[in-house]
Amino acid sequence: MAAGEKLGYSQCTLCGYQVVIRENKRGLAYYSCEDCGCQHLARGPDSDRLMRGRITMPVAAAPGASSDDPAQAPEGGDDEFII
Repeated sequence: MAAGEKLGYSQCTLCGYQVVIRENKRGLAYYSCEDCGCQHLARGPDSDRLMRGRITMPVAAAPGASSDDPAQAPEGGDDEFII
C-alpha cells in the first residue's frame, strides 16, 4: 500500500466522529479527526493490530470506495458505526 492510503473507517476515540484510518509510509495505521483535531498513530506492530481491529467499514465496502472524494465518504457520527 502507498503512504496515506485508506484502510477503512472507524470512530474517533475522543469525540466519536467518523474518521478514516490510513496507512503511513512505514505501513502503520493512523488517523486524524477532522472534528476534534486529535491524532492517533500506531508506533509498532501491537498498536497497529489494535488500531486496524477498530476498523468498522473497510474501504472496499464503503460507498464510492474507488474514489478519494470526501463527499462520497460516510458521514461522521452515525450510531450504526459506534464500537
